[in-house]
Amino acid sequence: MRVLNTQTCHFVDIDPMKTGTKYAILSHTWDATGEQTYGELRSIQERYTAVPMVQAPPPQTLPPGFQIVPSNHQNPNSPFSNNHHDTSSPEYSQTGSQLHALWYAWPELNGQLTVGTIHDTSSCSPSSIWGDPELSPKIREACRVARQKSYLYLWIDSCCIDKTSSSELSESINSMYQWYSRADICYAFLPDVPAEEDHRAKGSRFRRSRWFTRGWTLQELIAPLDLVFLANDWTVIGSKESLAKPIIDITDIEYNALLRVQPLDEFSVAQRLSWAAKRETTRVEDRAYSLLGIFGINMPTLYGEGEGAFRRLQEEIMRRIPDQSLFAWTRCELPDPSSHLHHPEYAHAQKDQRRFAFSGSRTTSISLLASSIKDFSNCAGIESLSHDEVLRRLRLPITISPHMASAFSSPRYIFRPPSTFLLNV
Repeated sequence: MRVLNTQTCHFVDIDPMKTGTKYAILSHTWDATGEQTYGELRSIQERYTAVPMVQAPPPQTLPPGFQIVPSNHQNPNSPFSNNHHDTSSPEYSQTGSQLHALWYAWPELNGQLTVGTIHDTSSCSPSSIWGDPELSPKIREACRVARQKSYLYLWIDSCCIDKTSSSELSESINSMYQWYSRADICYAFLPDVPAEEDHRAKGSRFRRSRWFTRGWTLQELIAPLDLVFLANDWTVIGSKESLAKPIIDITDIEYNALLRVQPLDEFSVAQRLSWAAKRETTRVEDRAYSLLGIFGINMPTLYGEGEGAFRRLQEEIMRRIPDQSLFAWTRCELPDPSSHLHHPEYAHAQKDQRRFAFSGSRTTSISLLASSIKDFSNCAGIESLSHDEVLRRLRLPITISPHMASAFSSPRYIFRPPSTFLLNV
């Protein structure tokens, strides 16, 4: 996994599966003008040496009896403390000829803090990458936010994936859900949301943010355990947990799924697809690829296949997940009444718009699989029930004879209100 070092803005490789590996992730919507790519950032990086922004001097250069004190031990009243300056920011760093004030502990004085000064030769001078005008402000600010919370590594999809390599792109797409779920924290940057508004209020900019309409951000919302929303000035709006109520209103995702109280495989296939039904992606294929992690599926990415990607996804779901709610999709658009007024099925369509739609085209192919993710728009109410629960609702005996138990495996059912049962065998 290629990530950015938040101190040097250079790429490093880490193993996200390794115990103890901590990293942050930035979730964001791509700007209309485009994002800084891996190749573009590499070109900028090549101009600079990967030197940390704040580099401690070798121990032998410190005055006798001095030792470096971690930032959380700093005296909050010091003019050099983080309460007065962001010592990790390019603005606070000086050139090598200037002095930085650091706090040290004098061991013999029981931890009393004394001021010492050293040269910071690794600071952000005009020749630093942080001051480069070509560096994306989004990358610069995201690194600053992560660095202030002591995260050394940050992953950003737009620049950490080399999209000129089809194999790397495919591997990243298939691994992305796991990367988000293993991240120590995920920052969701909302450039269209101001910091000062009431984000829970109906009609707020938060509720109308473009971030909630994009296909890729569905897994970025569900997968991380710790998701923090940032306003357009990069200040914290709140967390996924603290803003759960408006998020549920916006997305129709159940609380237990949103906060990962229950595993996703306890939610029906149709219900999970409904969460993505109203979201959009720039590429048609990404409507399917962005859902791979939601269903725990790996499959090769083939850009150019169009809607075929969603069909392949459904076929993979059908092979691996015993859940017939995959076939519970409906088309919700009713035809023009003037053109189908006398069709025998049109009256039925008028009675139940949620369950039936007549296409009016004889050339339209009929398939057991949905042609579009939008066909699952009304499937949020489909839930998975256990065999015993279905028998209880039908007022049938739950126990069966030993002969029947050995002859049949325990089935699963899908319940769709108000009265439809689908049996999985």
